[in-house]
Amino acid sequence: MAFVNELIAEEDRKRIEALSIDYPSRGLPNSLYKWTVDRDSGTFLLWTGGTGPESYNTEYFILYWDNRIVKIKTRRNEDGELRDGLVCLWELLELRIPSEIEVDRSIILEVLKDALRVFGVYFHPEAVREAHFNF
Repeated sequence: MAFVNELIAEEDRKRIEALSIDYPSRGLPNSLYKWTVDRDSGTFLLWTGGTGPESYNTEYFILYWDNRIVKIKTRRNEDGELRDGLVCLWELLELRIPSEIEVDRSIILEVLKDALRVFGVYFHPEAVREAHFNF
């Protein structure tokens, strides 16, 4: 798979909105301008928002896989300076895979890691020197 960050075209935005995503959506209206997508497979990652200071660096995502919505809650911890590139540690707090998806969980986790590497820090992979995953 080859994920890229790109602006969401109007036709894609309409398709996403038709999914009627019911998930924490702090920031969701703003997040619909950009996504991390693998056009070959039809898989995409949407950042649906993050929580406030009460849960520092908790991020919510939707992974659209096999025409199904996988709901994801992560925590991203950073070390370093932005000018030198950050070292990010992603922790998986929640992964809700629909029962209709008949693939091993480890495959979805690998796809998620690939997508998060490209997502970087709010669609800026160049800001991340190293990405580590605690899942």
